[in-house]
Amino acid sequence: MIGLLAPLGLAALAAMLVPLVIHLLRRPEDRVLPFAAWRYLLEPARPRERLRLRHWLLLVLRLLLIAVIALLLSQLVWYRDAEPTPAMTVAWPGAAADAATPSLDPREPASALRQIDAELSPGTALTVQVPEVLDGLDAERLRLSRDVSWQIQAGGGAAAPAAALRVAVRSDDEAQRATAQAVIDAWRSAGRAIVVDVADLSAPIASDNDLLFQLGGELDAAKLGWLRRSGRALVAVPDDATGTALSADAADAVQRLGSGRWWRWPGTFDASRDAALRDATLPSRLGAVLLPDLALPAYAASVAPLNGARAGRAPGDPLDPFLLLIAAALFAAERALAAGLSRR
Repeated sequence: MIGLLAPLGLAALAAMLVPLVIHLLRRPEDRVLPFAAWRYLLEPARPRERLRLRHWLLLVLRLLLIAVIALLLSQLVWYRDAEPTPAMTVAWPGAAADAATPSLDPREPASALRQIDAELSPGTALTVQVPEVLDGLDAERLRLSRDVSWQIQAGGGAAAPAAALRVAVRSDDEAQRATAQAVIDAWRSAGRAIVVDVADLSAPIASDNDLLFQLGGELDAAKLGWLRRSGRALVAVPDDATGTALSADAADAVQRLGSGRWWRWPGTFDASRDAALRDATLPSRLGAVLLPDLALPAYAASVAPLNGARAGRAPGDPLDPFLLLIAAALFAAERALAAGLSRR
């Protein structure tokens, strides 16, 4: 099966109009020779010109050359029909698997799993062996093109980091404090050591703080200075809808200030008023967005892959070398024919 990696390259086919217009507007090179009795004619007869194509073969060669160039720009590839595999089993890093079971890339297991799903044929069953507590997730919830057998192994999982995460919660609203505390408790249950400092909105924060929940107001000058020095912050301002809720592109909404990063939550950070804050996957996704360099482990049961991703296609064989040969042959033939016509 033939496919196009860059279909917009076919827009170059519009250039086929150029040689067509040139051939239509090109006038015949007929020379008018006056003769002795020309002066006796009352009105010289004007030659009648019709709009017609000349040199059909030259025109066809030029059109074909432009078409081949357009195919080169669109990156034409040939996909071979892969034989379906009955089933495939992979292991998440940290899972106890036998030597015959391939393991996902420990640096980016989530991305590796998405790639495997995209390259497998649609009829292939996929099984993923995962520890009870896993890490390596990113900001996007796992969404694959097929139903996956998510086999959770009890007792396994990521070890808690040695250093404790220092989190400051600044808010005058008890409901927002409770929502932030629920997120922190979920991180703790996943094996993360956390030291929490809860105070009023205007209270300062320590210089060695890792993460700030600023719930109910903007950052003051002191907190902005801390943020510039590689701080991390989530800012929620009441009646402010300029932020971005957690979604597939949530990581793109993170803003940078100096060496730090911060993320604005739309509206009030109150789970009783915002259904998005009651999602069981919120803590792991929020940690992946705000602290990608301090990845938080998550319970495998709460991050099982969803279905609905677009099925991918295995890499194909590029046809560029064949198209280049055809283009070279067409160009040589076009030049040879054009030179022959010019000598007539």
